[in-house]
Amino acid sequence: MLRFTQKRFFYPVCAFLVASLCLLGASVFEGFYPFGDKTILTVDLYFQYTPMLSHLREGLLSGNLSLYSFTVGMGTNMIPLAAYYLMSPFNVLLIFFPQRLLAEAILFIIMLKLSLSAATCAFSLQSIYKRKNPLVLISSIGYALSMYSIAYAWNIMWLDVLILFPLVIAALERMLRTKKIGWYILLLSLCMIINYYIAFMICIFAIIWYIFYSFKSVKQFFFRGISFALYSFLAAGMAAVLL
Repeated sequence: MLRFTQKRFFYPVCAFLVASLCLLGASVFEGFYPFGDKTILTVDLYFQYTPMLSHLREGLLSGNLSLYSFTVGMGTNMIPLAAYYLMSPFNVLLIFFPQRLLAEAILFIIMLKLSLSAATCAFSLQSIYKRKNPLVLISSIGYALSMYSIAYAWNIMWLDVLILFPLVIAALERMLRTKKIGWYILLLSLCMIINYYIAFMICIFAIIWYIFYSFKSVKQFFFRGISFALYSFLAAGMAAVLL
């Protein structure tokens, strides 16, 4: 059994399953449909995001994804709206739900995203600290089901970057330690494309992480800083087509 727990994906999978069970239990307890008559749609998720997701679903099913739409006021450019609200790849899952179950589809996607954030956190903690023990599971569940995650879960477009955030930091640590740059550039660029708003805050955290990680000598801090800045700007450049 101990040998099995040392498998690379044991704790990430456990974190995903435990987070999923906790969220499912909370849905039952709170009485979200089909366990009751409540809905996850609240605040801006009801007034803004759900109509946009519904519009995207219709466009995906019809193949009519126009860059300009007259469904908003007297017409609007859809690219800025999509850049902030609709770039999540999880939105594709909406096509597998009928229109009448749109609220349930959104609840499912929120639960899936939060559960995946637990899995990526567990994976990244293992990668950074080289440990595979129950503390990894506890910490990752704490990350995925933190007050921030639950309180802002209705901002469904933010949650993708919560999934990617631990991976970005793990990739940054790996880049600084081994000079392997590929995953850091790709993941940071993906964050900026999916949701630039939360990605901006991840960039700030990455700078703080770099300062604490590399401030061992002035020479090391300076030369590592040049590389860190260069590869970070390269990630931003890859996302510039949308930014």
